Amino acid sequence: MIFSLYVYRVFKEAVDACGMEFHSDDFWSLYIEYEIKNNNFKEAMALYDRVLNIPTQQYETHFQRFNILVSSRSPVEYLTTEELIAIHSKIQAENDNDQIAMEDLPSVDIEDSLSETDLQKIRQHILDTRKQMYLLNEIQVKKRSKFEEGIKRLYFFASPVNVKQLRNWRKYLDFEMSEGQHERIVMLYERCLMPCAKYEEFWLSYAQYMKEHSVEAARSVFERACRIHLPLKFTLHLQWALFEEKLGQLDSARAIMCNLEKVLPGVVMVRLRRVNFERRNGNLQEAERLLREAVHNSSGTKKAAFYAVKLSRLLLKLEKDPEKARDVLVDALKKDPNSPYLHQCLLEVEIARDDVDSVMHCVKSALNSNIHDAIKGILSQRRLEFLEDCGNNINSLLNAYDEHQTLLKQEEFKRKAVHDKEEEEKNKKAKTQSDSASVEDNISTSGIVPHAAASVAHQSVSTTNTTTTESSTHQAIVNTPKSTNSNQPKPTPSTRGKVPVPRPTVRLYMPPHRAPVPPLMAPFFRGSVPPPRMSFQPPMPPVPPYSYRPWMQNYVEYRSPQPWHYNRFYTPF
Repeated sequence: MIFSLYVYRVFKEAVDACGMEFHSDDFWSLYIEYEIKNNNFKEAMALYDRVLNIPTQQYETHFQRFNILVSSRSPVEYLTTEELIAIHSKIQAENDNDQIAMEDLPSVDIEDSLSETDLQKIRQHILDTRKQMYLLNEIQVKKRSKFEEGIKRLYFFASPVNVKQLRNWRKYLDFEMSEGQHERIVMLYERCLMPCAKYEEFWLSYAQYMKEHSVEAARSVFERACRIHLPLKFTLHLQWALFEEKLGQLDSARAIMCNLEKVLPGVVMVRLRRVNFERRNGNLQEAERLLREAVHNSSGTKKAAFYAVKLSRLLLKLEKDPEKARDVLVDALKKDPNSPYLHQCLLEVEIARDDVDSVMHCVKSALNSNIHDAIKGILSQRRLEFLEDCGNNINSLLNAYDEHQTLLKQEEFKRKAVHDKEEEEKNKKAKTQSDSASVEDNISTSGIVPHAAASVAHQSVSTTNTTTTESSTHQAIVNTPKSTNSNQPKPTPSTRGKVPVPRPTVRLYMPPHRAPVPPLMAPFFRGSVPPPRMSFQPPMPPVPPYSYRPWMQNYVEYRSPQPWHYNRFYTPF
């Protein structure tokens, strides 16, 4: 008895955990078989009513097994008394009989009073109603089948998930959210987070969805993601801290960010979030302490200037103390005198203090540093505007104007030098390309393959083989007929005097009737060698060469009869 209760409790927990999944058919089959084995047909019927409404992969198998159960057992075994009375009264009403109220029917003797015909009608009624459930479930399965086919990994693995599968999970989740079934959405998120546990976008989406339904559920999602699966993803931790801060749990948010900074020390985003958290909650002293600590810990790096600017802005804007803000920037400039960011911020602080001498000294130190000329021009322009608006000495204004003009001229000169250098490199590149193109054109006009041109150009022409090849080539070219209107290119001044590139050997055309006939193979004649062919040359009358002159000059040759194989556009001689 105790074992049976334990098994039932396990089955109940499994139904809540994975009963809505698309691949939960084996679990439902095992649960239903366990109930049938223990002769609990009513519980098996209730399970079939649940699984027939769940889109699963083997929904047809469940419906077939349900038909077997209904057909092989009496309705009295798998229906309660109330269901039996309701179905029987409905069948009688459909048959135009006097409808009997449910309270007027005998509740004890109903099972004995039903005939075999009534039981058969009840079976048919059950099958018809479940058939409608089956058809509706089939529609839902077809909607999800295309998404299920795109899922190739159902478990966690160290290698990254394919991009197509990630896109498929996003579309699947959007589809389930459009359907609006909360249980199915939660189940799909849990399925998705098994193979995609290392992707924070799905955790954030899950937590964002659960915020609308349960605060504790959303907190549980953040806790699982940050403490188990993604302990080093600071973006997820910061979102969790913002979630707790929005709910008013300030201690929890502060603890989350402190623990994160212990795990990931030196991350700028985490320190700034801590500073802004304290500032939003009115704890300016703690925010200042955090920034000063960050400036001290990042000394000698580029982050020190960044934190110094943040600290001076906090002192200037919130604490209304420009002297402290100026001291912070001056100390930072002593350690990093070539930081344009610090010079710009110090100039703004000096302008806010309305001290002309300090402004002039600040700009002078910036112009003497090794910052970029464009930044120097900006600072000089800002000084000139300040003197125009607030200055009282005309000499200082004129001197600032002259220095500003000198900076502009120097910047223009450097810009022109860079432009001229770029143009020179561009012209050199274009000239190189044109030279290579002309070489390729010469090679292509000479009839040699481009990639073999280099080897041909550097080969020596003084050997015996080369001389023999050139002589044979020259002899072949001399023997070929020449047309009156030659298309050979004339020498130009650019090509005159250059070493001619040798042309390849001309391959003469041979008509098909003059080509040697290969002997037929012996196996073709079952071992007997065929007699040799008699090959003789057909008479070839001499044909005058046709020249492409105007038709009135070649009219007689055009009208004269030609042999059957003669082609006036290409003579085979």
